Amino acid sequence: MYQQTLTASEPLAQNARPRVALVTGASRGIGAATARRLAADGLTLAINSYPDERMVEAATGVMSDIQSNGAWLRSSRRM
Repeated sequence: MYQQTLTASEPLAQNARPRVALVTGASRGIGAATARRLAADGLTLAINSYPDERMVEAATGVMSDIQSNGAWLRSSRRM
């Protein structure tokens, strides 16, 4: 089995295929950190969070952070 290990100094976007990522649980914790990192590395994101009012607010904050850094993402809200 082929396995590649990335070091912290390697930009993830150079090694990631495809260039679009779906991040679940992106409203907080590991999901939010992952979304921010992937966006910083140039990937286009689709993010997801639990449809609870607090989680939607938190996910909206993550989206604002990502967009303020020049990344592109699209969101859809369905309850």
